[in-house]
Amino acid sequence: TRDVHRAIGLEGVHFSDHNGYQLGEEALIDSLLLSKCDLLIRTSSNLSLWSTYFQPHIPVILLSERYEKCAEPE
Repeated sequence: TRDVHRAIGLEGVHFSDHNGYQLGEEALIDSLLLSKCDLLIRTSSNLSLWSTYFQPHIPVILLSERYEKCAEPE
């Protein structure tokens, strides 16, 4: 386990007053860990997107597309 900063509420952790270097390091580690998964279920987050650059062949389920399709008029 490791101690990391997480967002509270709707505001992203990158808008907080935490140390920027430490937040960047935590984000990089999170992205690298996600890239080691057998399947990546993600949203339109840049952090999860970077995981696919580290592992281009990882199967991805993009949840955001499903919500965009639900919002389209019939």
